[in-house]
Amino acid sequence: YEITYSSTTYLLGIEKYTQNNQTKEIQKSNNFSNINKFIKQHIKENKFKFVVMGGFFPHNWERNIYSKENSYLTNESKYFFYWGLKQAITSIIQSGAKAVIINDNPILMDVDINCHLRSFKKNCTFPRIKHEKDFTEWQTMLIELQKTFPSLIVIDFTDIICNKEVCFSSLQNTSLYRDQQHLTYEGSSILGKLYLQKHINPFLQGHEN
Repeated sequence: YEITYSSTTYLLGIEKYTQNNQTKEIQKSNNFSNINKFIKQHIKENKFKFVVMGGFFPHNWERNIYSKENSYLTNESKYFFYWGLKQAITSIIQSGAKAVIINDNPILMDVDINCHLRSFKKNCTFPRIKHEKDFTEWQTMLIELQKTFPSLIVIDFTDIICNKEVCFSSLQNTSLYRDQQHLTYEGSSILGKLYLQKHINPFLQGHEN
């Protein structure tokens, strides 16, 4: 089952506002809260074994402005994002499902998405430390979430995309990225297969039969 609505992270008890990059005008996203209430009810009614949350988590609170429902907009967007995410995870666990977060992949930095096709000799990597600095704040949040919710499953492809020194724009002569952030379908498939070579399939744990 898949529920996808562009730029709508599953947060409960939260309103979202967006800022126009050109005019700087702030506008409320009218459907955000209602969509997430529907998702909560959908999860509760269907008794899923797993609920998977994947999306652009790092910096989300920077490009979107969050507040609690029925409250005034403040400059505490990051706090409300984190609070709403905890409410969402709580609702998943209370429904009897296991909550799963797919950690966002490294953002492609200083490398063309088709670098490996343009020159086989060209270095098509970027320093892993750049990725780690970019994700520092989100990774701290993720660690705190895992402490708060010991049953939370986190699937992380970073060690597949990156080694200890660099991150790759392609693997097995296949582009991983279709833009600076999103993965290609073929790239995602390769990452999934490589992940299962190193890790136990989290969706089979406790459900082998």
